[in-house]
Amino acid sequence: MSLEQIRSRLNARRQELLRLKILVLAGGSSSERDISLNSGSSVASALAGHGYSTALAVISEQGIALDYFRSIESGTRPDDLSPVHVSADSSLATLGGHDVVFSMMHGSLGENGTWQGLLRLVGLPFVSADVKGSALAMDKILTKRVALSLGIQTPLWWRGRDIDAIRAQIPGGIERLVAKPVDEGSSVGVAIFANDDAGWAEARQICSGVANLMVEQHVSGRELTCGWIGSQDEALGLPIVEIRPREGFYDYRAKYTKGASEYLCPAPIDDSVAGAVSRDAGQIYRALELEPFARIDFILDNEGRHWFLEANTLPGFTELSLLPMAARALGIDYAELLEILMLCALERSERQGARQ
Repeated sequence: MSLEQIRSRLNARRQELLRLKILVLAGGSSSERDISLNSGSSVASALAGHGYSTALAVISEQGIALDYFRSIESGTRPDDLSPVHVSADSSLATLGGHDVVFSMMHGSLGENGTWQGLLRLVGLPFVSADVKGSALAMDKILTKRVALSLGIQTPLWWRGRDIDAIRAQIPGGIERLVAKPVDEGSSVGVAIFANDDAGWAEARQICSGVANLMVEQHVSGRELTCGWIGSQDEALGLPIVEIRPREGFYDYRAKYTKGASEYLCPAPIDDSVAGAVSRDAGQIYRALELEPFARIDFILDNEGRHWFLEANTLPGFTELSLLPMAARALGIDYAELLEILMLCALERSERQGARQ
């Protein structure tokens, strides 16, 4: 679907959207809580600034109790307001007092289908991949298997009960490896290391707290990410972003430290490569059922081959984040992007209701 067609649908329903009560979810207990709070605050402030009735719920680190910011006003950051604390017993009733939810709950429980299932039970349309897509995409091994079934190459990987059991499976001819959690994001607990005694000792130390670990063959090259937005059958690919960390690889520090990475959008790659990356990202987006938005990550090796790494269903979402950056390169500003995603969430909910 073209951007013009999406805008036409949005314009036809914008006044309806402006009458809705919107709730932004953020916080939670994952290692990405601080990023979630930044994303949620940015989304809530932008929606309020464009005339939407917006509230923010910051989920506690212990359960589903929340701090509820009843009304975000234009130009006001949630940090400046005093919330109402809502106990776990009353949190579902608080959620149910809204018409649509923007989920900015990064990390495991926010992205693995748990909160999506809860919102489905409450009967609320939500801006996030649905339960199935969230659960699939949160598991890096499942997503790699889906990519292979589509004919999309992805680095070799191994999994075991612990890092020593994994090491026993690795062929000696592989020089460098990547250890990472199967079900975490933001490059938390990731180690790139040599396939030797010193390298494995380093990986063991970095990944000591990771309960669900995988090791992947390291592919050296340029880091690319391709965002897709829109409904399952009418999605729109965004310009590709190249990520250039100034030091090391694109870890948590490189992602969230100002000036630690350089971003090029559109990525300076051949049109044929860009087309192939975007096509494959779109295939993964549809196969995993990731509407209304996702970011698909690749490595472009020195021979011009692209390798699928992972799918991000709830990437960082401040105005400076990568998916909004790619949308802006296509002429979609931050507020319009939020409106498009909200429209897609409502349309999905309407389709699901029609099937019941």
